[in-house]
Amino acid sequence: SPVGFALDLRGSRLFEPQRRTSFCTGASYAALIGALDRLLPAGLEIPASAAESLAQREADGGRREDQVGFWGVWNGSGAGQVNALTRLTLAGDRVRPQEYRPGDFVQIFWNNGYGHSVVFLGWRVSGGTKRMRYWSSQKGTNGLGDQEVPVSRIRTVHGVRLTRPLEILAAPSGFFVYSMDPGDRPWSP
Repeated sequence: SPVGFALDLRGSRLFEPQRRTSFCTGASYAALIGALDRLLPAGLEIPASAAESLAQREADGGRREDQVGFWGVWNGSGAGQVNALTRLTLAGDRVRPQEYRPGDFVQIFWNNGYGHSVVFLGWRVSGGTKRMRYWSSQKGTNGLGDQEVPVSRIRTVHGVRLTRPLEILAAPSGFFVYSMDPGDRPWSP
């Protein structure tokens, strides 16, 4: 399961969990949906087309493939959340590491080649080591939780800030393939 709990946006069920587990893009997506639920105007109904694009499963309950609809782009290879918010819907703006604020969505690419989708919480220096703090789903927290890592473990990052939440309601359905630039070096505070 992307996340171990149901996701609803203004009465539209976007996801019904099949188990209680989670993974990083599901966690960051749950944070996005929670933010949208608070940011969208009261009484606003979610268009059926947007609910379909935002859904994490197909109508028959099957797995939503990467690059299909808003969720599929968010969950897709590379910096999916950047593509979903800046290219697919124009709902967000890219931000450079030195401009990150708590709540920004960040795709981390580790030195070992793996990636991690997170919600940024802050930079800090501890014992002379520059560190990045974030919230996501990871083994180190046994699921959802905050984690802090030395910046030296990070090869590149891609950051995006949700700036125009209403634009997500125009999220198209279909198959979308995006590539990404190499990303930014993490900022050293």
